[in-house]
Amino acid sequence: MIDPYYIDISPEGELVVGWKGDTIVIPLRGHSPSTLAKMLMGHGIKPQMAEKIASAAFTL
Repeated sequence: MIDPYYIDISPEGELVVGWKGDTIVIPLRGHSPSTLAKMLMGHGIKPQMAEKIASAAFTL
């Protein structure tokens, strides 16, 4: 499991999460915090961190 080092929301409404050697971009539209957290965990992000990122993404 990994800890991301870069987290941002793009002007287009996409969650951008990066770590050494990889970056993922996920559109927020059409997702709930729980599905977003599951997607992040599917990319190897630690469950607790994925839940925090997903929750924060929808409160910004």
